[in-house]
Amino acid sequence: MKIHCVYNSRFASLVGAAGITIYPFIFFADNKEKAISEHVLSHEWVHVLQVRKLGWFRFYATYVWIYFRNRFQGMSADESYYAVPYEQEAYAGEDKQVVPMDEIA
Repeated sequence: MKIHCVYNSRFASLVGAAGITIYPFIFFADNKEKAISEHVLSHEWVHVLQVRKLGWFRFYATYVWIYFRNRFQGMSADESYYAVPYEQEAYAGEDKQVVPMDEIA
């Protein structure tokens, strides 16, 4: 399934994210050139691969559960976000990840 990218997205800006993956869409706050140059596309591509590996429901349910568990344990919103293992993997791989542009619609 091809991934559909939406650039200059109000949705991404509204949630305060440079990019957000809601499979099979990736919403970017900025234009394509900035998303690529700042590795946001590579970061979000890691999430695409995670969803494909785990399945849509498991990925998002686990992500949300971990995030809110962290919040209830007293972490700030930023701390909770960075403590989600899926985010740690995406940040670790964003400089190394090659995005196959033929899979981007």
